[in-house]
Amino acid sequence: MTATAEGANGVFAYNGATINIKDTTINVTGGNAGGIEVAGGGNLYASNLIVNSTVKAAIRSDRGGGHGC
Repeated sequence: MTATAEGANGVFAYNGATINIKDTTINVTGGNAGGIEVAGGGNLYASNLIVNSTVKAAIRSDRGGGHGC
C-alpha cells in the first residue's frame, strides 16, 4: 500500500471503525501523513507489518483516541 498525497494516511479508522490488517507493507511519503492512524474511538488489530513513514509516526492516535491490539 502506498500513499503520497498531502495528509493521506496509509490506513485510517475513525468514529468506531475497525482496521484488521496483517502481512502488509505501507509506504507513506506525503506531508502531514502517517502510516496508520486510529482516532475518534477507532480500533486497530495489526500483525506482521512494515510501515515506512517519512513525516508523521508509523502508527498514531489522534482526535479522541483509539484502541490497538
